Amino acid sequence: MALRRTFIIGSLAVTGYLAANLVSTETATATLRTAANDTAANSAEPLPPLQIQRTLIMKRGDTLASALKQAGFAPHQVVAMTMSTPSVTKAVTAKTDLDITYTESAPYTISTAKVTYRPKPDEEVTLSLNNGQASAKVVAKPLVEGRGVAVGRINGSLYADGTAAGLTPAQVNQFMDIFAWDLDYTRDIHPGDTFKVLFEQTLNDRGEKIKTGRILAAEFTVDGETRSAYWFNGEYLGEKGESKKKLLLRTPLEYTRISSNFNLNRKHPVLGFTRAHKGTDFAAPTGTPVKASGDGKITYAGPHGGHGNYVKVQHNGTFTT
Repeated sequence: MALRRTFIIGSLAVTGYLAANLVSTETATATLRTAANDTAANSAEPLPPLQIQRTLIMKRGDTLASALKQAGFAPHQVVAMTMSTPSVTKAVTAKTDLDITYTESAPYTISTAKVTYRPKPDEEVTLSLNNGQASAKVVAKPLVEGRGVAVGRINGSLYADGTAAGLTPAQVNQFMDIFAWDLDYTRDIHPGDTFKVLFEQTLNDRGEKIKTGRILAAEFTVDGETRSAYWFNGEYLGEKGESKKKLLLRTPLEYTRISSNFNLNRKHPVLGFTRAHKGTDFAAPTGTPVKASGDGKITYAGPHGGHGNYVKVQHNGTFTT
């Protein structure tokens, strides 16, 4: 859509074309050239070139060619610009802005352009287009390894509150694994509990977070008791130097409820008479991951009567699960 407008500012008439061909992920501003007077504004003389600035948001996996086509470049211009350097032939590896400044000699007819974007977090490419000829400049942008901190309070769920505090979903899972030997996340965690996390992160030259890494230290205060963990020599240790990893996990899955507790005098729900229940039944949705309670050797895997799908793990000379 091309929109032609005339504005009267005092005795000066302003005439120009404003190009509008946008999607929700882009913004645009246009600088209108002005005619000298009312006569020139309303004459048949061609309008001066129009300079337009636009910013498109490229998602991971998008290509420069598709973005330029979306911005309105002609096919031969897209080919010229994408062939100017090997750096622009691949899809972007992370979300990035595509900054475009171009001149229209007529509505929807691009004559010159300058395009800047980052196909990779550590590389910036500037493309120039003039009379169908394209050139490219590639500049390395160093990344900086640093440390990040996330501090939060449990209001609803550890996952929601952890991501709100700045942790990635993978880091929330890592945090839960660290304390899984001490806590039952379904029953022990309550609103008001707090957490602190120190983790590895990579920043670009603008100070923007590019990626996050391993948790280096963590604190989890549950019901007034603070538990700590520190990454050292390939494992997580407590504040006294003890390994956070115990023989067995408190719970092997994220369950919805306990459908049947350990009870030597339980009344059997089907048979109707007293029969010892030497275990705990966890109810969870189909597809919920189930972890081994600890390191060990699988001694049986397969159907097992009323137990259904059954895996038996020998952990040491005493315990099996």
